[in-house]
Amino acid sequence: MAYVDSGKGRLSGLRLLVVDHDESDRLSLQSIAEHAGALVAACPSRPAAIAAVTQDGTSFDVAIVALRMPVMDGLEATRRIRLLAADMPILGVSAQAAVEDIGECLSAGMCECLIKPVVLPALIDAVARHVARRPAGRAAIPAPGVAPGGPGALVDSARL
Repeated sequence: MAYVDSGKGRLSGLRLLVVDHDESDRLSLQSIAEHAGALVAACPSRPAAIAAVTQDGTSFDVAIVALRMPVMDGLEATRRIRLLAADMPILGVSAQAAVEDIGECLSAGMCECLIKPVVLPALIDAVARHVARRPAGRAAIPAPGVAPGGPGALVDSARL
């Protein structure tokens, strides 16, 4: 697990945990977040994610978790991450999220679910909505340039 900081963008300084078993999806999410300036820890599985949160849970600002993963899906991974980092926002990502999945995502502890492929404005917008507090010494995220519920958003939690 490596962190890369591009030092630019609206997510500059934020630490994101990306969890997706699909390598191309994981690398895509990682690339999008890094392009926006985030520090990204990418994990291919729930056990790797749990280990990362156990080691660094208090320092992650947001987790991005795929809904569909083998062995343990994103809902169960979210429940377990919640036990370790109760206040960390968790965003779900899925290529095939049905309406009934939304309630399950929220019940499991996710804040929102984005549709794959996730695009940069949707990711920045979702992270900005859900980062509740910033560690001392870090600048706040500027106001989102895309309206809540914009492209890529499956759930607008503000309207829920």
